[in-house]
Amino acid sequence: MSTMFSNKNIQPVFTCPYCTKISSHNWESILENHYAVTGIGAQIPSHEIDKIVVAQCNLCHEKSYWFQQFDNVHPFLVYPKIAFNIDLPNNDMPRHIQDIYNEAALIADLSFGASASLSRLALEKLLIHLDYKNGRLVDKIDAIMADGKLSTESAIMMQAIRHDGNVGTHEGSINLQEDGEIPKFLLDSLNTLVDELITKPKVLSARLDKLPDAYKKGITTPENL
Repeated sequence: MSTMFSNKNIQPVFTCPYCTKISSHNWESILENHYAVTGIGAQIPSHEIDKIVVAQCNLCHEKSYWFQQFDNVHPFLVYPKIAFNIDLPNNDMPRHIQDIYNEAALIADLSFGASASLSRLALEKLLIHLDYKNGRLVDKIDAIMADGKLSTESAIMMQAIRHDGNVGTHEGSINLQEDGEIPKFLLDSLNTLVDELITKPKVLSARLDKLPDAYKKGITTPENL
């Protein structure tokens, strides 16, 4: 199987985690598992070894470190630790929830289960922040749905985060071959929920504050809604 760091004559091209530019990289294996005891110390073929690779960007010349499994086409970044292809948390997300979000993003490429569990925790903290404090997470979701504050799409996102977070909590383990799109979807969903439940109401409130009181009363009374 051909992997990113399998051919020394080819310089792999990918996004540098330092300068964030798409660049070719010089690379060198700094630690390889050369031997396995199969009978009398038989050597493993060179294309069937795990390795730690240092890759130097040809643009900024910074070095990143990667773990390459012989049976996995995609190596994963060991250092520097960043969250590839995952957006920063919504600015209106409460700071303590942003911390959980960022932790989930950083481990998304290591363990879907652990990242999903943290996304679930972030959702629960978000609902508590919105004053839905009673019962289990499913009860909190039912309560905010009953209040009519969620679109159908947002309700689906909440249920996905709850479901996958439960799976991660009870069955999660590190799996280097998990689908990275799943934790990204859960984190994107958290940002969307913050936008719907915090950002949009805040923007509307700021706009209403600029209007005459009589006009605001006329458009916000229950019989006119």
